[in-house]
Amino acid sequence: MSQLNIPADPKVEFTPAVIADLNSFDDLRKKINNLPSSTRFTDEQIEIIYGIGHSLFVQGKFENACNVFQMMLIYRPLEPRILGAFALCCKRLGQFESAIPAYSAALVLEPMNLTWAVHMAECLAALGQSDESLTLLDPLIKLAVLDESYNDLRSRAETLRDMLRSA
Repeated sequence: MSQLNIPADPKVEFTPAVIADLNSFDDLRKKINNLPSSTRFTDEQIEIIYGIGHSLFVQGKFENACNVFQMMLIYRPLEPRILGAFALCCKRLGQFESAIPAYSAALVLEPMNLTWAVHMAECLAALGQSDESLTLLDPLIKLAVLDESYNDLRSRAETLRDMLRSA
């Protein structure tokens, strides 16, 4: 691998003690909230910026919306709603490879929001990764059956599963 393909060395050395200190997402959130970038915008300002991104998305300006949400992730990297919005923009733009990690992160942060999982399964299917998509869909459908509020989501997941199995 050439030097051009390797990211620059970090300016901070992450020792095992630093990494061991991150015992949970709550610890990680607290550490991120203490970074200077987290205080650059107030929560109210973040809501205004999110509103701009949402408005662009609704207008079908997915690339512009994607840029807004991507910028917001600099300041709120562990906000599932922003991760999901960014991922949805990427999905709409056909950038499935970029959407999957964002959906994965959103799902880790909000494991009961099964919408992220369905979107991720659709992205995997669009990339031709049927086995990976099915691996995600089968437990998702089993979970969705347990709660009637997930009926539409379950139906969507079952339709995708059936399409993948018949292909």
